Amino acid sequence: MKKHLLDEAIIESIDELESFLLKNQKIFVKSSAIALLGEMGVGKTSLVRTFLKLKGYQDPVTSPTFPIQLEYELDDFKVIHIDAFRLEASRAEDFDFASWAEALVFVEWPERLALERLQFNYRIEIGWAKEKRKFQIFKLQDDLSNRSS
Repeated sequence: MKKHLLDEAIIESIDELESFLLKNQKIFVKSSAIALLGEMGVGKTSLVRTFLKLKGYQDPVTSPTFPIQLEYELDDFKVIHIDAFRLEASRAEDFDFASWAEALVFVEWPERLALERLQFNYRIEIGWAKEKRKFQIFKLQDDLSNRSS
């Protein structure tokens, strides 16, 4: 799987995160699966919370660390937010990946899921840059050059 950098930014505030998400809103659509990578506490859930706020969602948005999966109904599609940190590999079979086709799916700690069952379209890497955060958005695509005809 190849990754192609679409955008990156050093972000210091929620306002800057909102601007970054709006600038890249084309990736946040129904039928898109987005892997969220970064250490604990770096802002993966904050990204989802900010996205939902921008879409007009007004109820509280919490981390799915303990329930593993939370769902949010928007006017035009459903958002599924998964935190797979506490997930045992065998539990990945509990998910109905096919039902996600009509949703926008965010997955924290995606390496804990059975990735062969879920194709990610994008990868957002979040890291620390001193007291600020660095967000990078990558488009993921199969490396067709390594396949035989």
